[in-house]
Amino acid sequence: MSINTSPPVFVLNRDLPEDKRLDNYDMCLAVSKIVGREGVLGAQRIGLLRRIYMRTVQARATLLAKGLGVGGRSVTVFAQNPFVVTGPDGREIPGTKIIVSDVPISLANVMIEDALKKRC
Repeated sequence: MSINTSPPVFVLNRDLPEDKRLDNYDMCLAVSKIVGREGVLGAQRIGLLRRIYMRTVQARATLLAKGLGVGGRSVTVFAQNPFVVTGPDGREIPGTKIIVSDVPISLANVMIEDALKKRC
């Protein structure tokens, strides 16, 4: 069987049920229930999302069309990274990553966001 290159699909970790936070192997098993074992190449956790690699374009299309169920819950599968921002022309707009440190854990994210917005 030849392997076609296919863009990955993405799943947000927050969309997975709390009690079903899957490791990469279990994510592949869940996807294989939709597309078959031969359809999945692998999965990778990257920050707030999972990147799932499909063996063929057909397997990718099947997963996007049928969706993914984990722990009795429907999980959205994205055709592209949902955190990528694109302009009107469809081209990616480079993002900026900010790391905020030495902040009390009790400080809400909204408060940090508001402080940053005031300084911009």
